[in-house]
Amino acid sequence: MSETEKEGGVPRCDRLIDAFRDVVNMCSLRDLGFKGSIFTWERGRTRQTYVRERLDQFLADVGWCSMFPETEVRNLPILNSDHAPIIASTIERRNNMWGGNAFKFKPLWLSNNECSGVVSKGWAEGVDLGITQKIALCGEKLGSWAALSFGSVRKNIKDKEKLLKELKEAGGGG
Repeated sequence: MSETEKEGGVPRCDRLIDAFRDVVNMCSLRDLGFKGSIFTWERGRTRQTYVRERLDQFLADVGWCSMFPETEVRNLPILNSDHAPIIASTIERRNNMWGGNAFKFKPLWLSNNECSGVVSKGWAEGVDLGITQKIALCGEKLGSWAALSFGSVRKNIKDKEKLLKELKEAGGGG
């Protein structure tokens, strides 16, 4: 959206792109950057008619950037079109309060009547947040609540299996 993003042709009239810039600012979007050529569109076969511009880009809001902080955008070479293909690769953040694993809702939690209240409370606390932050907040609340309410289910199962094995061996039923 700047003059450095165009080479050749008639200079871009700033007022034609002002409305787009206003929307980008109003929505608090930011350019995710790129690897590869800055130019995503080209036209012309001679030096006098050749024009190239950065017309295509990835824009994202704060919620997207916090969910996918490692997003990488690649502008690929222009081959069979006048536009370059653009690919955005995302890597989900895996470092969180649950020991490095991504949050996963456990159906077992629904067996406890408090579960829906935890979600409702988390959602209400995030009244001023965007949708992605509200979901993350609910996930944090559920994770903390589940750790207190259920403990480590996998560890509990292993402990009970060990106890059962010991009881069988002690009773001669092994």
